Amino acid sequence: MKSVNSEELINIIKRFDLPDDIYSVSCPEGGHINNTFKLSFPEGNYILQRINTEVFKRPVELTANIVKVTDHLRKVISENGGNPGRETLTPVLTKDNKAYTVDDDGCYWRCFLFIDDTVCYLEKVEPAFFKKCGLAFGRFQSQLSDLSADEIYETIPDFHNTYKRMLQFNASVERDAAGRADEIREEIEALMSRSFYADLYKKLTDNNEIPVRITHNDAKLSNILFDKETNEPLCIIDFDTIMPGLSIYDFGDSIRTGACSSLEDEPDTDKVHFLPEQYKAYEEGFIEGSAGRLTAREHELLPYGAMMITYEQALRFLADYLDGDVYYHIDRPSHNLDRTRVQIKLLSEMEDYFGVSVNK
Repeated sequence: MKSVNSEELINIIKRFDLPDDIYSVSCPEGGHINNTFKLSFPEGNYILQRINTEVFKRPVELTANIVKVTDHLRKVISENGGNPGRETLTPVLTKDNKAYTVDDDGCYWRCFLFIDDTVCYLEKVEPAFFKKCGLAFGRFQSQLSDLSADEIYETIPDFHNTYKRMLQFNASVERDAAGRADEIREEIEALMSRSFYADLYKKLTDNNEIPVRITHNDAKLSNILFDKETNEPLCIIDFDTIMPGLSIYDFGDSIRTGACSSLEDEPDTDKVHFLPEQYKAYEEGFIEGSAGRLTAREHELLPYGAMMITYEQALRFLADYLDGDVYYHIDRPSHNLDRTRVQIKLLSEMEDYFGVSVNK
């Protein structure tokens, strides 16, 4: 996306129902997809964002999802005696009562109330704190359990369709566009031997074994705001990937990143380990937060959610490596291969822990 000059920015700000006297505009750290600006007024602070439509190709539907979900969350939070202004996002409408505006270049903009006196964490945390993260995302599931997934759009079709991701991976192996298949036969075989995860996804969804819910689809530590004073989880943020999905995948994505000893792109797999204590802490928090809203089958499949999404992410990384690194940003030639190997090592240790047999 092109840069934004001050005149263009002021023009956009004036379209939203905001106070008149702005006294500062800054660019907060974090967030690499949308252009984000913090607007400060004497009356309070706001977040203004230009949506990256190269990534999010359905901005109108995306915005409709956010409005629908946050309206529901505010209602539930209010009914339970909470503070909806702090415990969920609050979209700010334009002066013509819309949740977005489109500039002269066709770019989509939106605005939210800024939630003051909060902090988010980017680094690994101890099990007791990771339990709080599980509590936050479990509570998110509970709060949305009465809102039908049929009421929101699938803005990125098949985003977590593991079966289709496997088919796409197989096609990438067949094409071998970058001529790399021969050098990574071990990794290819490791993923092909685990196609049962994709088959399980298809079985679960075809047979409606677990409900399709409204899911976050980017359930990571940095998308939780914690109260600065109490250090308790306050608010889930970053709703761009809110879509119909499976609760076990939101659970699993948190485990994939938070119960791993290394970064996602660690080149030395000897440093990559599954952390059972992190898993157990998060699971305890997630189940507590979900407040009985998950089915018995969902509870049973939580470990598989962690393994299935780890497998899916490995498929995506290795497919991109085979295709010539056309999707994920890389900083070195082996970057996607390193990412793949981390996922495979993590998955293998999960399988050992949960007693899943793989015919290699």
